[in-house]
Amino acid sequence: MTNNDILEKYYSFLLELQEKFGVNDDCMQMIYLELLQYNNKKLIELDNNNEMKYWIVRLVKNYWFSKNSRYYYTYKRYYDYFEKYANNDCEEEEY
Repeated sequence: MTNNDILEKYYSFLLELQEKFGVNDDCMQMIYLELLQYNNKKLIELDNNNEMKYWIVRLVKNYWFSKNSRYYYTYKRYYDYFEKYANNDCEEEEY
């Protein structure tokens, strides 16, 4: 079983998590990439031990909520920065 097969097997579960946590598409793409690049033997072991869903949930939560994740440093901190200062600029223009 390849990493792609495992991703296909859990794809609907990943979509459910995306909807539940409100994860955006950029973050999900990074999660898919992580799954495809992860050690195949470990993924197969997780799947055989019925621990894959728990591992995926932890992966999604770490990427989406953590300020130390690759997603945060690549995208989210810039989104947060932009939103913070874009809202401040709009308030100042209302004079």
